[in-house]
Amino acid sequence: MIHYDPGGEQLGPTPSYSVVELEDTHYLGEQGLPVHHQTGQMVEALEPLSALRVTLDASATSIEMVHGGQVISVVKDMPGGLYRVDIALEKRLRTGERTFIEWFTHLRHETAPPLFFRRAIGSQALESLSICVVFDGRKLPTQVSWAEWQEDTDVSPQIEEADELNRIENGEPDPPMTAYRKLAMVRNRSVGFRWQWRPLASA
Repeated sequence: MIHYDPGGEQLGPTPSYSVVELEDTHYLGEQGLPVHHQTGQMVEALEPLSALRVTLDASATSIEMVHGGQVISVVKDMPGGLYRVDIALEKRLRTGERTFIEWFTHLRHETAPPLFFRRAIGSQALESLSICVVFDGRKLPTQVSWAEWQEDTDVSPQIEEADELNRIENGEPDPPMTAYRKLAMVRNRSVGFRWQWRPLASA
């Protein structure tokens, strides 16, 4: 399980910054369950900034920094078993400066989550949002669609359109395939991909 230390070094009040660009890459394994999630954020300091705070899903088992910072504290104290993660930036930012941070969240699901990945964006606009879902070549969906939900709690989308998968040529007999979409100036929307698996054969 993910290591957390309520007594470790932690930030005080939530640091003041904005996420101005967001990249989400969601990886599904050969059983069709999420196994990794890659997050990239371009952040802008609203005041002098040396660290920031992010939230991890309750299914997280570990966090692996790729670029831009180092984890200094992981605390499991949020509703729903979510983790609060404090990350020290590689370089202290002055007000108005930006930096890019990136990390992997490794996941373990005991039961299958809903067949979609979506990102809810509030009133603070994102200059850029990209969402990519990577399907293991041994477990490909029969249908993928791009969708928009009226509320982040809704199961059925308000808008939905069929989308295509793109093959990742890696020399494997069953290469992964991806669904990808990039948007500009996004606010007050909940968007992402839905998919369907082939029905299980009846006994």
